[in-house]
Amino acid sequence: MSSTTIYALVDPRKPEHARYIGKTVAPIKERLQNHIAEAKRERRNYRQRWILSLLKDGVYPSIVPL
Repeated sequence: MSSTTIYALVDPRKPEHARYIGKTVAPIKERLQNHIAEAKRERRNYRQRWILSLLKDGVYPSIVPL
């Protein structure tokens, strides 16, 4: 059975504020890359637009296991 990781996506400029909480069975670095790819491809929801705004500023979101 795979273990599940609960994680937060944060703006590295404000790491004390979690912007998104999720869970994954994939390695968290892989999940972060998937979030970034989804944002570039879809741009529909809050999380995707937030990630794109970070990328526009030259910043990558951080992923923190909880």
